[in-house]
Amino acid sequence: MQLAEHLKIIISGVTDANGDIVSWRHLGTAFHIGNGGLIATCSHIIRAKNDNETLFALDATNQRRYVPLEEIVCHPNYDFAVARIDGPGLHFPLIYSGENLYLGDDVLAFSYFNAGTAPPEHLPNFQGRLFKGHIASIFHQELRGVSPRTCEISFPSIAGFSGTPLLHPKDCVIGMLHGNSESTIELYKYEEFSDPSTKLSESIHRLVEFGLAHTAMDIRRFLAEMGINDIPPGPSQQALYTQFFP
Repeated sequence: MQLAEHLKIIISGVTDANGDIVSWRHLGTAFHIGNGGLIATCSHIIRAKNDNETLFALDATNQRRYVPLEEIVCHPNYDFAVARIDGPGLHFPLIYSGENLYLGDDVLAFSYFNAGTAPPEHLPNFQGRLFKGHIASIFHQELRGVSPRTCEISFPSIAGFSGTPLLHPKDCVIGMLHGNSESTIELYKYEEFSDPSTKLSESIHRLVEFGLAHTAMDIRRFLAEMGINDIPPGPSQQALYTQFFP
């Protein structure tokens, strides 16, 4: 699979009277999930748009080609949204159709960050970045207003990576990045008493960041709840985990 061909870079832009973008902000990522230009992303990306801005999808392989997002629908309860766009290159990966994912499953995420350009041009200069890792934790604890379960990935979701599909090595989508969580490791701790009633202490901690993702099961649930039932089926659980099925 060509990783870039199914991605769109989502920006919000202010346009002039001719419809040309005169200023813009990088918001995140979207990816094709079906025919007719249907794309999926995070609703917090959609809601980040200001009133005087329009949401655009940049073609990841030709960053001077962009089209507006249309027919935008946000899930009423969770951080998920769909929209439609017009234009060529409507490739899409299949979304896993099984009912389970497992700790240690290999995943990769490829998207774009804004490397910036020198003024006065301020043109988009998006560069690709690839992360590889695994599912670090998955359990049924709702993140209210975000996701019906908690799925942590062993690498963080950096700026611009919300909405990026998580891909299985067998070329199907098993999730979508939407945020980050963190844990801490205590590296150093020092305590002393200057007198019996006064305690002085100092500690240094290291933050360990994890990406948070919707699972493929959640994505299919969101789509069904939004009345979108024509998404092609992806690999089954048996196809993905052949080592477990004779």
